[in-house]
Amino acid sequence: MAFDFGFSLYFLDPPELTAVEQFFVQVQGKINIYRQHAETTIKLYHTEANEKLKAQKEEFKEAMKVADLVYEKVYLETGGSENDRDAYAMHESGIQEIEHHYATADEHLKTSFMGMADHYNKSSVVTLYALLETELRRLCGHLHSAFSLRFTVERFEKTDYLKSIIEYISLVADLDITIVEPKMNRLQELQFLRNKIMHNGAEFTLEANPWLEDLVNSSNGGLFWEEIPEEQLHVLRVRSKFIVPYYTIVSDFFFDLFSSLNLKLQFTILTNRISFLFGFLTRGAVASYISHRNVANGRQFIFLIKSPEGDNGFTFNCKITVTTANVDQVVITNQLDVIDKMERWVEQMNENPAVLRRAIVGYLNPNKAHKIEIMLYP
Repeated sequence: MAFDFGFSLYFLDPPELTAVEQFFVQVQGKINIYRQHAETTIKLYHTEANEKLKAQKEEFKEAMKVADLVYEKVYLETGGSENDRDAYAMHESGIQEIEHHYATADEHLKTSFMGMADHYNKSSVVTLYALLETELRRLCGHLHSAFSLRFTVERFEKTDYLKSIIEYISLVADLDITIVEPKMNRLQELQFLRNKIMHNGAEFTLEANPWLEDLVNSSNGGLFWEEIPEEQLHVLRVRSKFIVPYYTIVSDFFFDLFSSLNLKLQFTILTNRISFLFGFLTRGAVASYISHRNVANGRQFIFLIKSPEGDNGFTFNCKITVTTANVDQVVITNQLDVIDKMERWVEQMNENPAVLRRAIVGYLNPNKAHKIEIMLYP
């Protein structure tokens, strides 16, 4: 298909995002950077550990080659019984000492890298929670400005910062937080571990703690104990398999908050985006929000699209259904009579789905693939 300069030029200059839209786009970018940093660092640890273990294995093989030659020579040159010859040859060759040395070295190396990974994973818990709390505070600032709220989140804070921030968002900013409530338990787990890591290095007395034991037992090996009996302590160790899923949990949490904000605003932000999408047909085309409903694995929106009064005026409905899928895809069904530039719009959107995705940035969960179905009808 030939390059459509006019189409590309139009979508190269989208309207600026509002401050709160920019916030949600930026926070997803930050979370993704934190996630990539954590995953890359742990992979580097594994790579270096494997390389050093491989190098030690090669050293061990070379040492054993020399020791085996010494063993054979001494065994052949020594008189006495078979057992005596074997014992003396083993002593002279140092085979047992070599095996013990490299077994100890391997264990020390593994323990060292496990300790490094544990420290890094704990720092990831701390930094991810710090990001969560910091960005929630920023969101409260945006909500305070956008809705001219009577007071700031600082006046609403209590000892439990996470809980008080969520209460501010719900009670003061009046966002429906029903959608995020299922994730609160997981975020409180992150908060609890962050506090224990920061204040006492993840060390716990041997007294029973049912809530913590349940967390460890349900972590599928992501958390485990190292006992220090002489100090009556056990230290909680953290594997990367525990912390990595939390990047998605935090990301989904902010995505759901953005959905709650859009619901409060009656989808005016999304409506403006849809107006921009169809502004390609004619300058001044306006979308009006009609309705939305939840569908299996997603949501469906209906908008009325109208052009300004004139010879080429048009009015039609646009139904957009966004659902999670195995792979990203766009399906556009055009049931309209001829409208100037519409065939170009449909053809180019099918050919360049990234244009559509950029236009509705923030409305697609970054952790999932999506099927976007657009139906245009009278």
